[in-house]
Amino acid sequence: MEGLNARDTPMRYLAAIESAFTATLEADPGFGGLLTKNPAYPLWHVLRGPRIGYELNELAEWVDLERFKPKRGWKVDEVGVGRNVTLFDRLRYWAYRNVLEYKKEGGLDGWNAWLSACNTRALTFNGDFAAPLDGREVWWVAKSVAKWVWQRFSLEKRQELIQRTHTPEQQARRGRKGGKKSGEVRRAMSEEKRASARLMRAQGMSYRAIAKELEVSLGIVHKWCRE
Repeated sequence: MEGLNARDTPMRYLAAIESAFTATLEADPGFGGLLTKNPAYPLWHVLRGPRIGYELNELAEWVDLERFKPKRGWKVDEVGVGRNVTLFDRLRYWAYRNVLEYKKEGGLDGWNAWLSACNTRALTFNGDFAAPLDGREVWWVAKSVAKWVWQRFSLEKRQELIQRTHTPEQQARRGRKGGKKSGEVRRAMSEEKRASARLMRAQGMSYRAIAKELEVSLGIVHKWCRE
C-alpha cells in the first residue's frame, strides 16, 4: 500500500489481534498496559517465557479473527491499539476538509498553524476515549497526518479539479438533470462539497465515510464522484 494508509494497515491488524486476545482471555478491555504487579515481590510466583519476538501472523494463529478482521472503514474497538487507529481515521478525515484553509496563509506560519490545529483536534478526539492515549502518542499521530495531508493537498490541485469537472457543458447537463439550485450561497456550498468529495475519494476515503463527513446521501456522493 502507498500513502497515508501504508503503515496504518499493520496497526489495524495489531488492533484486531489485540481485541481478539482480550475477548478470548476475558481480559479487561480498559486496561492501558501501564500498571502491573511487581515481579520482585516475594509473594508472587513469576513465570518467565522465552525472550523472543513474534510475528503478527504467528499471534493471529491462536485466536479467531473472524469477528475482528482489520478492514478499512470498519470501526475497531476504541481500547488498546484500537484507539490509535480510531484517532488516525477521525483526524485524517477532518484534515482532508480543513487543510486548505491553512494553505491560504502558506509558508512556515501556515504550516505551524496547521500542525497546531491538527494536534489540538487530535487531543479533542482523544478525550472521547474512556482511556485516552498518552499525549506523546497523540502528538505523533497528529504530526503524521498533518504532514501527509499538507504535502498532498493544495489550492491549485483543488482548482484544477473544479475546472476539469465543472465545465459549462457539464454544469448545463447537471442543471437539466437535477434542476437549478436556488441561491448563490446554496450553489457555492454544493460545489464546495462536490469538490471535497472528489478530493476525499482520490485519497482513498470510502463513499460511506465521505457521505457521513459531508452530511449528504450516499447516492449523492456516488453521483458526484462519477461525473
